[in-house]
Amino acid sequence: MKIETLLFLKETDTEPANPASGVVAYVKEGVIFVKGPGEQLTKTVSGVESGPNGELSIESGLILGDANTPPSLAANTDDLAVTDIEKTIVLRLSASGNYSLSGLAPANDNFAYMVYISNVGTSNITIKNNSASSIAANRFLLGGNKTLQSDEGVLLFYDPVSKRWRGAGILI
Repeated sequence: MKIETLLFLKETDTEPANPASGVVAYVKEGVIFVKGPGEQLTKTVSGVESGPNGELSIESGLILGDANTPPSLAANTDDLAVTDIEKTIVLRLSASGNYSLSGLAPANDNFAYMVYISNVGTSNITIKNNSASSIAANRFLLGGNKTLQSDEGVLLFYDPVSKRWRGAGILI
């Protein structure tokens, strides 16, 4: 089950009716409850407080996704496909030489994703800007090529409207 849009969660004393379609999420006594159509309770997150305008405070931390370390780049790479990219928040890349990456395949180009790419190796990895070497939906829009030296990274998000990875921040 995937929540595509979740704007506000309000504290409630009663459980909302199970929807015919879509997902219902609500906060009750500091716990987030999530239910899908025709389902029983599927997920809970405790240590949550909601404010008067639907804002949430999560005291116990928030797990965003996994760290994923694919095999080292052994050449300039186009359209990198990473297993479980939809669950990955930290992509730990390395390269056996100074190579470039021109594209990263999203799990589904109709959804937004966020991933932090970190160069955990000793060779440089250049993230190529809008390179025709990769298919359009896998390309990066960064304003120019970005070279990641060892222990440097870049925060990217996938824009499902423009079908490109865009820079959200650079940590160098």
